[in-house]
Parts: sequence; C-alpha cells; structure tokens
Amino acid sequence: MKQRYGKRDANHGDVVGWYRELGCAVAETHDAGLGVPDLFVGCAGITDPVEVKTEEGTLEPSQKTFIATWRGSRVAIVRIHADVIAHVHDMRRRARRGGA
Repeated sequence: MKQRYGKRDANHGDVVGWYRELGCAVAETHDAGLGVPDLFVGCAGITDPVEVKTEEGTLEPSQKTFIATWRGSRVAIVRIHADVIAHVHDMRRRARRGGA
C-alpha cells in the first residue's frame, strides 16, 4: 500500500507562529502521512498532537482513524488564533493538575 503524505493547510505557518509566541515548542509532522497530526506541541511539560485545519477544512478518513485509535494525550484540532490560545490555556491547566 502506497503511503499518502499530508499537506500543509493554508494557516499552518500562522498556527505554528501563534504557538511559539505563547512559549510552546512545536515539532512539525505534517508530512508524516497516514493520518499523523500536523504538529506535536509542548507546553508546561505537556505534549499534545495537533491537527491544523482551515475554518472550512474537514478531517480526512486517515486522520479520523488516527484520532480514534491514538492512546496518548488527546488530539487538538485548531483552526483560528482563539483555538490556539484555548489549547495552550488547557495544556497549562492540565500541567497544574499534574498532567491529567
């Protein structure tokens, strides 16, 4: 079976910049394929996979499968700046609670 590699959404660069402005570490994995999320974001000792979508974007079947079967921390789906801010606040809250 041929592996299908991911593509960058139009807002990918903005999303990466917003996370970094908020003090997060960002590993870009959008080209990993097979439904692997676009980013892995680290903040306050928490690392979450992040799927970047435009406001109109929808999940591919492979992304839905990855999200449904991933046994690590939840996969965040971000579209706009407010989503990134909310996600970072959530990561910091979880870190204060001991990573839950």
